[in-house]
This record gives sequence, structure tokens and C-alpha cells, in this order.
Amino acid sequence: MALYNFTSNVLSAASVGNPPPTHTVLSAAGVNTISLSSVFDGLAFNARTPLLSTLTTLTVFGSVFRIDTAYNNTVFALMRSDRTYTVFTYQSAYAATPLSAVALSATKEVTTPESLRLRLLGYI
Repeated sequence: MALYNFTSNVLSAASVGNPPPTHTVLSAAGVNTISLSSVFDGLAFNARTPLLSTLTTLTVFGSVFRIDTAYNNTVFALMRSDRTYTVFTYQSAYAATPLSAVALSATKEVTTPESLRLRLLGYI
């Protein structure tokens, strides 16, 4: 069983993999991708309502996102090309996620809509 279960993700159409992702959107539910660094394919999260319509810019390992402040203190996971995840808690007061062992953790114990699709196809 995964430590983190996410119901939404934003994925880059430029992601390459076997098989390539089928549902690639860069913005959804108050989370907008501005740019992804080369090792990341997207961001996984649990959608929130209501949104506050106030976006803040967040930079994590060179990837830039605009995220609604309704997600303050919410756990997100950056999706890497090698199917590992960097999990962090979004703090709307910070423009960059603190780079400490407490703030960030790398894991494979994450379930996303994309990882479920790959598992059903027999790739994981």
C-alpha cells in the first residue's frame, strides 16, 4: 500500500516514457505548471474546493508552478522520469520550498492516476 495517494496530476506532454502518458495537461484545479526541470514529468496532488483564486508562484528544484493558496499546508509530489517522487508540503508563504530533509522526501510509495494506469497496463 502506498504512503501517499493522489487523485490528480498535471503532466508534461514532452514526457517520454514507455508507454508515454495519455492524459497530459499542465493546469488543473488551481495548479498551473509554468516550467518543469529536465528530471521531472509533473506534479501530483489532491484537488481542493473551494479555490481562493489567489495564486502564488512556487519553485521546487528548478520547476516553477502557480498554485492556489487554498492548497496551503497540502502535500504534493513531484513526479520524476524514473517513477520516483519527491514529496513536499506546499506553504503559500514561501516562494521556494525549503530544501531540507524534513521538507522534502524521495519515495516510490506514491499512487497517482498515471501510476495506476501504468500498473493496469503491466508496466509497474
